[in-house]
Amino acid sequence: MMTHRGHQPDYLLLGIVAVLLLFGFIVLSSASTPIAYQKFNQPYYFVIHQIVTGLLPGVLLFFFFSRFHYTKLKRLAFPLLIFSI
Repeated sequence: MMTHRGHQPDYLLLGIVAVLLLFGFIVLSSASTPIAYQKFNQPYYFVIHQIVTGLLPGVLLFFFFSRFHYTKLKRLAFPLLIFSI
């Protein structure tokens, strides 16, 4: 997978993020299974919800912005600053 300028992605960083995500899903699963089963009659409701509303959009945005040249955001810097204030 090559980026815009031909640089290789940082596989160590991607690996660390993947391990942290996996660990987070394991912790979420073990902590929320009883509550999800009581409320929704589905033990992995919160894990599935987190994957659909958090992980999938995040991965899609990651691939989009890994191919997007960040210098194009320079013209949006001031309007985004005003919007954030």
